[in-house]
Amino acid sequence: MRFGLIGYPIAHSLSPQLFRAAYPDVPYRDTYELIETANFDEAVSIFKRDFDAINVTAPFKEKAFAIADRADRNTERIGASNLLIKKDGLITAYNTDYEAVVHMLTALFSQRPFNNVLVAGCGGAGKAAALAACDSGRNVTVANRDFAKAQHYCNALGGMKAAHLEDMPTLIAENELLIYTIPTLINELRNNLSEKVHNLSGKTVIEANYRNPSLSGGNYISGKHWLAVQAVISYKLMTGIAPMDTPLINLLL
Repeated sequence: MRFGLIGYPIAHSLSPQLFRAAYPDVPYRDTYELIETANFDEAVSIFKRDFDAINVTAPFKEKAFAIADRADRNTERIGASNLLIKKDGLITAYNTDYEAVVHMLTALFSQRPFNNVLVAGCGGAGKAAALAACDSGRNVTVANRDFAKAQHYCNALGGMKAAHLEDMPTLIAENELLIYTIPTLINELRNNLSEKVHNLSGKTVIEANYRNPSLSGGNYISGKHWLAVQAVISYKLMTGIAPMDTPLINLLL
């Protein structure tokens, strides 16, 4: 069996290291590879020819969903996939970002109730996070630079509202929890985080990006935690075997 990751850039990815740690005693522990190309069609061609399953990261999650033959219900609703599995000649799309965010929110909500959740970004990770928060019964706002895209997503699924990314400082003040899925720090926050009224003091933050995180704070959940939780779910779907409980995965969690 052969597994891998597509996306660009991904040379920094911890996924192969996590996979080796998760399956230290199985024959395919070293069969997880990086398929790094900016060309999605090329990446998919390599996957179809040589691999049994692949994880998918930015900027390919929405495109990955589009080329799948079938998808589970939540992935259909989200319209983006971070896991493609080949079986019986068909490609099935999954979204383990959704399940990872549900897991994290369940843990957070057990400690402190949140009614209002702000999701920054409406790419693959943002869509999954927004739906997970909405399904958890919270009031969800999705802020995106392309407002029309966020509005279309929120209207299509219902139960969420769209906002302009330019309004982020005000939106942060109105929401207890921020899920930040944008890969860089936006100027609207860069210019305002030093102001007390707009800073993240007292807020809980979940960030998707673990390579170059933009935010921090006492109530901060790193993208490494997100990565590890979704990886455990992904690897079990890929292999049919539950990952080992390893120090590396526990460190990230």
